Amino acid sequence: MNLFIKCAILASITLILTACTNNYDVKITDVDFEHEGAFDIIKYKATNPSSNNLSCTVKIRTDDQKLFSDSFEIKNYESKNLSHKIKLPAGQTNVMIDTNCKKT
Repeated sequence: MNLFIKCAILASITLILTACTNNYDVKITDVDFEHEGAFDIIKYKATNPSSNNLSCTVKIRTDDQKLFSDSFEIKNYESKNLSHKIKLPAGQTNVMIDTNCKKT
């Protein structure tokens, strides 16, 4: 994927972060996208600002309503670099990242 298309995709990405409660939320930052063959890799940093260890589910939805789900554990005050390999539609697309965390 050439640099122009990559920049166009990055510029059009809309990220929405939601969680089940304010008490058990993670912060998503440093979002980046890479291309590998027929797939795209979404990379981001998840930070747990609370004093609780959390078990989280992340759902990534695209404009064409495809859904990717995964889960991860994150300790209190920990930051983790995470990535997911998914196939995004060609051209500009919006991506929604939704997290749902519970105290472990």
